[in-house]
Amino acid sequence: MPIPFLILKKAELELFLCTNNIDVAAISETKLHPKRRFTIPGFKVYRPDRNQFGGGVMLLVNNNLRHDPFSLPPLSGLEATAIYLPLQNHNKLLFVAAYLPPAVAIAPTDLDAIFSLHDTAVLTGDLNCKHVSWNNASVNKNGSTLLSYFLNKAITINYPDHPTHFPYNSYPSVLDITLSQRCTTSEPQSVPALSSDHNPLVFKVLLHPDFSEPRILYDHKHTNWPLFRYSLHTALKPDPSIQSKIDLDHAIDTFTLSVQQAAIHAIPVRTVKRSHLMFPPNLRYLLKLKNYYRHR
Repeated sequence: MPIPFLILKKAELELFLCTNNIDVAAISETKLHPKRRFTIPGFKVYRPDRNQFGGGVMLLVNNNLRHDPFSLPPLSGLEATAIYLPLQNHNKLLFVAAYLPPAVAIAPTDLDAIFSLHDTAVLTGDLNCKHVSWNNASVNKNGSTLLSYFLNKAITINYPDHPTHFPYNSYPSVLDITLSQRCTTSEPQSVPALSSDHNPLVFKVLLHPDFSEPRILYDHKHTNWPLFRYSLHTALKPDPSIQSKIDLDHAIDTFTLSVQQAAIHAIPVRTVKRSHLMFPPNLRYLLKLKNYYRHR
């Protein structure tokens, strides 16, 4: 089985996610076999793979970002995967990674099926839709269909000023775009950062997602056990009087709080080493320079 491009360039992808502080990454054409394992440190991976070569989409979601996986209804042409992101105003954002193969006609029913699921939604990916309205030099049938859909619906098409696709046998084009509904995004930027014929499309969703509190990791190997015992001894009564359920609940709460306070005083917090593979500065510079000249 051939090794997919995504596997070969995994370290490059990790570097891009880390240096650009990416919270959610939508990847098109993953070309992964369902049995092939793929992980990125610090990210949850969602990937509905094809059972045959090519295609496939993936969502990488920062572990600190609260979210729930979401099952999309059956789609006729789009390949897609989705998550729900809770927002700080008790609303939710539906975030969808999508890919439309170039030989497949975009179906407005697919878009209806997605954007009817929730009021606030973002869909992004390689949709293979060309139109001069989003900075392409030509128009294809899918581009005309998408423009008509956009004009008849409360959907916004967000696109960069520069091409995202640089084929070896044709002119550069804007194939990677973002569709949003009742959701404002920053202007997408086409970033020449990866060894691929597609530039990553980077944008911000101008809402307020809900982040999880960072988990405290204690360095138990360097615990000051005498201080821990002393903290518990001074905080707890030797023989608490428990006569009722209320007394028992109070004793449990007191014991739990005392253990937590003793741990704060006696156990140092562990410093977590970065799990991202970092390239040396000179190598990062050469990589950036290579991508710059490759896309000129």
